Amino acid sequence: MITLKEINEKWITFKDRQGLVCDLEIRELIADAPKGVEASFDLQELMEDRLVLHLSDQLALYRQDYVDFILHHEFTHFYDFYSCPYDKNRQEDFFAYMNSYSEFHASRLSLADLLRTDISCRTFMGSPAGAGPGLPMTIMDRENLVPRPDGTGSIRQMLNHCFGRVRAGFEKFRDLSIPQIFQFCFKQVMYVFGYVSLFEESQVMVRNVCQELGLTEDLYIRLYQALLISDTEGILAATKAIYEEAYVPFVKAFAGKGGKPEEEGADYWEMVGGDSGDWNWGGRSRANVGVRQKFKGFRRGRNNTPVKSVEDLKREIGLK
Repeated sequence: MITLKEINEKWITFKDRQGLVCDLEIRELIADAPKGVEASFDLQELMEDRLVLHLSDQLALYRQDYVDFILHHEFTHFYDFYSCPYDKNRQEDFFAYMNSYSEFHASRLSLADLLRTDISCRTFMGSPAGAGPGLPMTIMDRENLVPRPDGTGSIRQMLNHCFGRVRAGFEKFRDLSIPQIFQFCFKQVMYVFGYVSLFEESQVMVRNVCQELGLTEDLYIRLYQALLISDTEGILAATKAIYEEAYVPFVKAFAGKGGKPEEEGADYWEMVGGDSGDWNWGGRSRANVGVRQKFKGFRRGRNNTPVKSVEDLKREIGLK
């Protein structure tokens, strides 16, 4: 099992190489990540100044370059948490920023680092001589190999895998209108956006993703443009608009079945955006936040565990 000293050495090397200014170090490792999760930080723990990285006990079985790829994704989230421009007490703004920018940033930076391209935390800086494919990449570079737990696969296969997950997720969301499903889908889209941002055809690829998934192009493209230039206010505005659009039908259906938000006049983001859901750090889902959802009769306890099950919620709003 990797040691705390080794983890921090990797963190220091990564942040120095990528120009991330952060003096903090990880203080504890716990091999308790649930099945399907390679590594993750618990947002609630970070907010309590507990700098703990949770790892899978299977990590030692994976290829080292794949382990580094996972860790670099987590390291970027760690940096983003402490460099977020929004007050942690402004939960709607904070979670909107982290659920959009940090997922985009972590995917973009971890893949760029894997390809040994020289990319700063904010803008492309080009590629050092002899360091592999330059930035931006071309469509042909989709066949470049990237590590998997027990072998290699192409960037194209990785993108197809991500796209397949988000397509299936959106189909389920449109069928059930469960908020947590949309949170998962949105963050998967940010993964895809982060990866395709490394291609010179990224604008076309993003538009194609929106069309294939039936997403509102102007909103998602506006968000993508803001993500590319780290326009924090633009990121926040576009993310809120996307969440509001997604939840309007859900809230209307909820109200039509006799439900009522706890706070009269509360906006949609206030009701559903105060929970970061599963941050999906490291490429797998993990529900790890203890902030309450604001729908009446449905709150979330420690470790994001619903006090009422999703099935109960579906029953209450007439979905089952």
